[in-house]
Amino acid sequence: MDIKLTENVMQLFKILFDAIRKNLFAALLSAALIAIIFLYNDLRDNDETNNTLLREENKRQALELAETRALLLKYVLGSKEIEKKVINNDSLIKSQIKTPLKIILP
Repeated sequence: MDIKLTENVMQLFKILFDAIRKNLFAALLSAALIAIIFLYNDLRDNDETNNTLLREENKRQALELAETRALLLKYVLGSKEIEKKVINNDSLIKSQIKTPLKIILP
């Protein structure tokens, strides 16, 4: 009689542990899926931030290049007409930094 009771208790524990193991697996699978979703969103946000930073850096470099070109034109060619164009283009470039950059230099 005791052996039969022990076998029944063992089967009950086996069923209980199988259920816990299956639920634990499902919980781990759910946690992994949630972690993947959060990681994907974080990577996407980082990518958008990096793209924004690259656009700003490109604008800054374009302004520096335009300023360098303007200075070269001013000092190499030295005429008053070129100097006026340089000043006009420089103010045009600075005004376009806040908008999409479209630089047209002489």
